[in-house]
Amino acid sequence: MVYTKLLTQPGAVMPFSEPLLYSGFGRLDLTGIYIVSIFLSASGAAMDIAMDIAASIDEIARRNPSLSRIQLMISGIRIGRSVVGTMVTTLLLAYCGGYITLLMYFMAEGVPLDTMFNVIYISADVIKTLTGSFGLILTAPFTAFIGAYLLKNREGV
Repeated sequence: MVYTKLLTQPGAVMPFSEPLLYSGFGRLDLTGIYIVSIFLSASGAAMDIAMDIAASIDEIARRNPSLSRIQLMISGIRIGRSVVGTMVTTLLLAYCGGYITLLMYFMAEGVPLDTMFNVIYISADVIKTLTGSFGLILTAPFTAFIGAYLLKNREGV
């Protein structure tokens, strides 16, 4: 939400948003829908990271029940650091893939990089990537903390 206001990003950057408005749904809050689409898009990646970290902590706790919660949490954070880097890259590449021909056209025409980022469709994907990345970065330590707490209290571990 902060990015959309700072960068004055309207919700009309989404595919089929304008035809939707012209179909009698002129009162739709496209910016709000755009923000929801960002969270929806990144939620799969966040869930993937959370599951990777939780499953890893579970395996570590099963293999070495003598580890403390702090040790499990530190292991989870270390695992999270590895996974976050690849997942952020995955998000970036997925969003860029949707506009690859536009990026190629800009490169062929010699459009400067700063001008490319000011094109509404490109800046919309930059916002998606930044927002999704922050979500992923916050998911990793949160999952490590909760996972270490819950898995250490479990019977048999």
